[in-house]
Amino acid sequence: MFKSIPEQLSNHNSVFRLSVVDKKARTRNCGNAIDFLNEAMIVNNCINVTNPEIALELYADRKKFKMFMGDTGLLVTHILNNGGDTDKMYRSLIIDDLGINQGMIFENINRQDTKAINLLIISRISIKLK
Repeated sequence: MFKSIPEQLSNHNSVFRLSVVDKKARTRNCGNAIDFLNEAMIVNNCINVTNPEIALELYADRKKFKMFMGDTGLLVTHILNNGGDTDKMYRSLIIDDLGINQGMIFENINRQDTKAINLLIISRISIKLK
């Protein structure tokens, strides 16, 4: 599952497709693995919300989600990990000469930032409540 994240992000999938991981995979069979990766902060899941109202949790469709890497550096390393010169690959990424879908990297950065802001807001609220 973890290894398929870059492939799924580069294919512009709007949801994480378990069938890419295994043809017979279903959400009910992979729930523990998905929860583990999310709770360990290895990945960030983005749950589909069918109606953007105040009570988002009421409209969450947990079967439709998108999985991002918890750390964008981990994503880039995972993409580039083919035994080549890592410094050369990172330079190619910086000067826009890599030849990959860089949109997936920016999308992952956006999700990582959104998650960090959410955690910051939650921690500030809990400090005020104490």
